[in-house]
Amino acid sequence: MPTGLTATAASSSQINLSWTASYGAISYNVYEATSFQGPYTEIGSTTNTNFTATGLTKGTTYIFEVRVVNSEGERGDSSMVIATPRAPNTYPVGSDAPYGIAIDGSGNVWVTNQGSNNITELSSTGSVLGSFPVSTSPTGITLDGSGNVWVISQDTNNITEFSSTGVVLGTFTVSTGPTGIALDGLGNVWVASQDSDNVTELSSSGTVLETFTVSTGPTGIAIDSSGNVWITNQGSDSVTELSSAGALIGPYAVVSAPYGIAIDGSGNVWVVSSTGNNVTEFSSSGVLKGTYPVGSKPYGIAIDGSGNVWVANWGDNTLTEFVGVASQVETP
Repeated sequence: MPTGLTATAASSSQINLSWTASYGAISYNVYEATSFQGPYTEIGSTTNTNFTATGLTKGTTYIFEVRVVNSEGERGDSSMVIATPRAPNTYPVGSDAPYGIAIDGSGNVWVTNQGSNNITELSSTGSVLGSFPVSTSPTGITLDGSGNVWVISQDTNNITEFSSTGVVLGTFTVSTGPTGIALDGLGNVWVASQDSDNVTELSSSGTVLETFTVSTGPTGIAIDSSGNVWITNQGSDSVTELSSAGALIGPYAVVSAPYGIAIDGSGNVWVVSSTGNNVTEFSSSGVLKGTYPVGSKPYGIAIDGSGNVWVANWGDNTLTEFVGVASQVETP
């Protein structure tokens, strides 16, 4: 029977299912019920190891079964999982054109506002806690282990390090058109520069250590627990994975116009599509696991310690929170 069956709420009427492939499987039949006693109704068949159940009722608990079909027909044994569809949470940011997003150790959410040249800090329930001005056109944002905030300013081609109260601690120049930023386990700073088609690694004091050429229009950047660097390439609809030394591990075709990227605790890769208005989850080998609709023109994405996925929607000045759909975020 298929193993590793998981279910996550994609919206108030959809559940995303995924599982591990079974030896000898030709296809899989998916069944649905609202009680363990049944009746179980077949809602679809697929040759993939994922399926989206649609037309569900918000707040209703469903039981899903996945049964293997092999050369002898459908097997009787199956995997089973319980899930309840729910709508994601939406919060207004309170400023203009939210771009980047990061989450601190207390679960507070930090957002760069490209249109109003400031940063907003919100609680985990969406309440605005404060804001402070930054340089022109802030895009990417990340936080270090001390709670300091690192912000990209795209129009001035620099990174600024702030304390959590907005005191400037340092400013460093990077390549033209920087958009994405991430910190590795050594405290080094990685920057994706959209206009230069490269990724730069800097020390925490701003010294350039290495520069790597990637695909067209790199925008977002994230680092997994092994130290590998993942970059979205907005110009080529792809994701590039590099080792910490810059060796190419794998390019993967993904969604149209990918911007932000995040890695969860299981190594799954989450990418936002600015033209598709959604966030897509892939395995570390590029296999599609699920798609979730968000607001208008999503640019930034982050995963908090509870596995909640947060998306900054540049086009409508909102944040979208999907509760508990990811594994706990990785810490490099």
